[in-house]
Amino acid sequence: MVPHILDQPFWSGTISGLHLGPEGIPIKKFNEKEFEHKLLDLLNNQIYKTNVTLMSEKMKTESDTDKLYGTIIN
Repeated sequence: MVPHILDQPFWSGTISGLHLGPEGIPIKKFNEKEFEHKLLDLLNNQIYKTNVTLMSEKMKTESDTDKLYGTIIN
């Protein structure tokens, strides 16, 4: 993720805070070396994979699909 406008920095921090992925690189600090580091971290970090799977399972158990859908798109 390369947060650069509106709510993207918030979501970058949220994803990182929930250990679902690495914190994004601000667009003004973006460089190839840091991008490679973050991408490899995302692909190889077992903690992210585990937490994303757990989050996915929690989302699947939401019985009110309209509420879940509304939460995601709103």
